[in-house]
Amino acid sequence: MKRWPETDTRHCRYGNVDARFVIVLLCLLLPVPLMLVASQEHASTPPGSPSGTPGKFVDITVHSGIDFRYQASHTSKKYLPETMGAGVALFDYDNDGRVDAVVNTNEGPAYVLHNETPTENHWILLKLTGHRSNRDGIGAEVKVVSTSAAQFATVTTTSSYLSASGKRVHFGLGESEVVQQIQVRWPSGIVQTLKDVHANQILQIDEPSGSPRW
Repeated sequence: MKRWPETDTRHCRYGNVDARFVIVLLCLLLPVPLMLVASQEHASTPPGSPSGTPGKFVDITVHSGIDFRYQASHTSKKYLPETMGAGVALFDYDNDGRVDAVVNTNEGPAYVLHNETPTENHWILLKLTGHRSNRDGIGAEVKVVSTSAAQFATVTTTSSYLSASGKRVHFGLGESEVVQQIQVRWPSGIVQTLKDVHANQILQIDEPSGSPRW
């Protein structure tokens, strides 16, 4: 009987969405050295090189601007980098505009990771309350437009294995002090638009009453 090869979970791929802190936390959940990413020397195979040249691991910790000291050892004392994570929940628990995290471990304690990243960038946190739609606004599609970029998110609490993140939607705004437009498409079909909203605040958005616009 032919057996399928086991899935290789030693690599992680991710995209940077103005959240380097979150990237570090997610990589902690996988059994790979922190801040080691697979990369190719070239986008394509160089002339004269054998096809299918494997990638290599490159330590980019210093170049990423993250001040991190790897303290794990082979002693009985377990530091966080050598702990097997079972799930992570992301939310801004102290309402300072920086996303924090709680990491659960196998047969061990949970770790609360407070984001203390020094930054002068701006942010906005949206708390949606549905009336025609479900109360938590789960499934609502949000578009935020600022001078930095247009960003999209769906209201959800799903995040990681056996974990639920905060339902509030966080957007990093970079140097933008004002959100030009916030558009919410509620599960009911109602489309709501807000303009010229100041940054650095937790904004409550209530679903208006009205006819759905499917």
